[in-house]
Amino acid sequence: MAKSNNEKISVIIPSYNSCEAIKDCILSIIQTGYSNLEIIVVDDTSTDNSPQLVEDLVKEYPYTLKLLYHEKNGGPSKARNTGASVASGD
Repeated sequence: MAKSNNEKISVIIPSYNSCEAIKDCILSIIQTGYSNLEIIVVDDTSTDNSPQLVEDLVKEYPYTLKLLYHEKNGGPSKARNTGASVASGD
């Protein structure tokens, strides 16, 4: 069943040293045109510039990309669980 544009969708992105892909990933989700969207990025202690790239995108898209959480080497499953715990989508 297709989602209505009224339902809020939360997209959780675990990130670890994803500098080369994170911006394209986030922008491709934003460009879907879905109007009621929340993107949550959970950084797993990256050592590259990916957290800064995400923080810059948060400033550019404050109504869609709202959250950047920093985990301490918990792996992708823990990052997804952290994102799910703060998600407000349907």
